[in-house]
Amino acid sequence: MKRFNLLSLFFNVLIILLIFSILSNFFKHGSINSKLKIVNKENTALEKQIEIIKEDIKFAETPEYIEKVARESLDMIKEGEFIIILDQR
Repeated sequence: MKRFNLLSLFFNVLIILLIFSILSNFFKHGSINSKLKIVNKENTALEKQIEIIKEDIKFAETPEYIEKVARESLDMIKEGEFIIILDQR
């Protein structure tokens, strides 16, 4: 009778431990899935930023961009052009 009780107790404890293990893994799986969704959204946003930067790089290599920078940042003008400066008094 004692042997049966000890064996029964052992299996009951084993079943309880297995249930806790399964529940723990279930909740970890849910947490990992939610983190994965967040990371995938961040990845998508970063891929969009990469595409925008690639487009900016392509534009920066065009003559139009070089002219824009030369005019706006370096105050350069084309040959034959002149600048009119208005006095603001």
